Amino acid sequence: MRFHIIGGGAVGLSYAGRLALAGSPVMVWTRTAGQAGMLAAEGIVVVGSSGTVAAAPVQAAAAAEYPSWREADKRGGAECLLLTVKQTHISDPVLLRLIQELAAERLPVLCLQNGVGHIEHLQSELPGITFIPAVTTEGALRQDGRTVQLTGQGELHMGESRDAQWQKMLLNTLNEAGIAAFMSKDINNRIYRKLLVNAVINPLTALLGVRNGELQQQPGVPELMKKLHEETMAVLLAAGLPETGHEWEELLTVCEKTANNRSSMLADIRNGRQTEIAAINGGVVKLAEKLGMAAPLNLALVDLVAAVAEQSGKGRNAGGDDTG
Repeated sequence: MRFHIIGGGAVGLSYAGRLALAGSPVMVWTRTAGQAGMLAAEGIVVVGSSGTVAAAPVQAAAAAEYPSWREADKRGGAECLLLTVKQTHISDPVLLRLIQELAAERLPVLCLQNGVGHIEHLQSELPGITFIPAVTTEGALRQDGRTVQLTGQGELHMGESRDAQWQKMLLNTLNEAGIAAFMSKDINNRIYRKLLVNAVINPLTALLGVRNGELQQQPGVPELMKKLHEETMAVLLAAGLPETGHEWEELLTVCEKTANNRSSMLADIRNGRQTEIAAINGGVVKLAEKLGMAAPLNLALVDLVAAVAEQSGKGRNAGGDDTG
């Protein structure tokens, strides 16, 4: 099964590397020509959670280079498109044009963005294309433009496709590459449950500058975590998320299992990049507004993280670390 993976960040490289190592032809589309050249010449280095290192050969090109690349490519179209860029990039005209061209054969696009609202946005921009939401609980850290470290085991859950045969082939290929992948009939609930975790961990680790496992060790933070979790939970329950009664314990378990990880939002701030705060906590605020509810803690965090991110970006070269 041939893959086109849009995005050269941690998620994109982690999937591209493992699929290529398992024998699938992989094409990676990046934001910059510099990263694409590095990947095409040297491949992706995948560092396993146990420290093992493997090099995976891939094709690569910058998104803006699509027209010339398409003319030179003689091996037919992709069989699967994975969109792994962050929500902050999905309005980029170059990216939207690339998706439209690659999905011209009516292939579904698997979307692995955090937060909410991205599927609706993509459907409004590209109404003729099928976008399938997906949620991953894996951990990955991009060390440089071609090296990715797998930092935590997890699973990939995707919504149901109308093409059952295509989806079965996709799931088999992913699992053969060591990616635990499943089709989910309740993908919206899975998106909400990940949002519930991200809305607490990401902004607080970003503001405090700590790893996930250090949150509860900060004075006064456990109480804030609880209040933020309760506010976010109330909004998501009103939006249709069924309650299990174990949501708080599940959040603490994530903190424990990813104790040594730095959240993506903390990494974005430290590297002077735009964060996903608008899609995560901002997404909660928008849901609350639609439901006639208030989410003051989430709203305050949107403003605080945006202010800190703006300060961290001053004097930095935002193009120096390509996130796809």
